[in-house]
Amino acid sequence: MAVELKIGRENIETSPPHELLAVNGFFRSSCAVAPDGERILTNQFELDMPALEVVVNWPALLKK
Repeated sequence: MAVELKIGRENIETSPPHELLAVNGFFRSSCAVAPDGERILTNQFELDMPALEVVVNWPALLKK
């Protein structure tokens, strides 16, 4: 979520919160913001994501 700030001499006013980006599935709280503030990198996993299969020593399988 995000809000816009209006900074005055004596106070700070905020806009109503609005959705900054849609997050579907499982979301980890770690994220990084680009130095220019234009992009956000975050971890997001789909709940119905298929299992990951890791093949170890695959060059030996090619020789068979």
